[in-house]
Amino acid sequence: MSILSSTGKIYVIRTPVCGRFGMYRLLAKLTSGDFGVSWDGVSEITIVTFNKRRSMCNILHIDQYGTDKLIRKLNEGVYKIYLEETLTVDMFSGYPAALKELEEAYGVKITLTSCLTHLRRPLHQYLSDNCLIKVYQDLITEAESFANFNKALTKRSKTQKDLSNNDIILLSIYYFINSIYAIESEVVLRHRFNVQTEEFKADLLQARTDSSSLVIDAIYKLARMFVAKNPHLFNIKQNNETGELKFFGIAQRREAKAIAFLLNNEEQMRVFLTNPEVETNESSCERALRTGVLAKNSFNFIASPDGMEAFSDYQTIEATCRLNSVSTVAYLIWLASNIRYRLIKQKKQGKDDPTMFVMPGNVKLKEPEVLYEECKMYHSKNLMCYDKVDVKGLTPYDYARYLREFKPDEKIAGEGYL
Repeated sequence: MSILSSTGKIYVIRTPVCGRFGMYRLLAKLTSGDFGVSWDGVSEITIVTFNKRRSMCNILHIDQYGTDKLIRKLNEGVYKIYLEETLTVDMFSGYPAALKELEEAYGVKITLTSCLTHLRRPLHQYLSDNCLIKVYQDLITEAESFANFNKALTKRSKTQKDLSNNDIILLSIYYFINSIYAIESEVVLRHRFNVQTEEFKADLLQARTDSSSLVIDAIYKLARMFVAKNPHLFNIKQNNETGELKFFGIAQRREAKAIAFLLNNEEQMRVFLTNPEVETNESSCERALRTGVLAKNSFNFIASPDGMEAFSDYQTIEATCRLNSVSTVAYLIWLASNIRYRLIKQKKQGKDDPTMFVMPGNVKLKEPEVLYEECKMYHSKNLMCYDKVDVKGLTPYDYARYLREFKPDEKIAGEGYL
């Protein structure tokens, strides 16, 4: 039997597969869409993956009849993956050094790309602190259309004359950065949030080539114009080896530092224009971490080990639902309904239990040597009907699959609630 898929679907998973249940976790992530692969768990597919040290290669061939697995372990050295890889970051200075070490140790070359949200942030902060964001919002309202912003800005600069040349340049740059988001959103909406198809990627690449590239050119043309008009706000240094210019805005002027930040990351900013796989920002990653960060405040009000266990369980459920683009509230209602149905089914089969439909809590158990032992709600000896019910097929992954099969109009798989 061939180890390669006859359908041509061969996926290389760069996330290392480690531990006793690593392969099962990998398959679960594939079916849940974590890797951006739409796989139903049955269709023929070939998966190539590696262990953490890249000394062992696993090739899985899965079809409707079963799974074949081939393992090849190197006696020395590591596997090298020659694939184009990108990492969208906030341009923290530690990334280049870390990626250089990664390339030397594992032979993996990763191209850095700039996060558009982080590039915009210093400019947004300056505009907010100087009441120019209100001006920007008023101009958007006056324009009646996002595309007519420049006309509204020109009209205001001629009639009211309350904006300096620097203000006009900064507002224009801010508008063009937001225009990139508008272009990307238009393509996503046109494909109804189905962003995994080849048609979407081709359409997105076309939009980036035809429209976004012109916007990026306009942004950096304006940024250089700002430097030319305000040379006293910048210190410019040239690398003797590469000839690359480095811009430094003086510390007292935040608008200069914002423009310098844009100019110093131009090369990384342009990467997304030629690759539809590259994200323009890392906002989704930050949103994924935000729940855990915000939860730190909630920990202050947990007064018991049971409360800690329950809160952690809810955190896990909420994060899993969010990653599967399903509503946490809707999933919990679906979960409770299914557990109730299975308990009723058990009761009809004569498998009654004194704890049936009782609210969980602490209990006191008689022990041979101890008169009473108080068991907390999550204690292993505190067994209730909910611990005995079969919950197979009731995970957030199963709920997402249920919605796809029986309720295709529900908002899932990219049309989520976030």
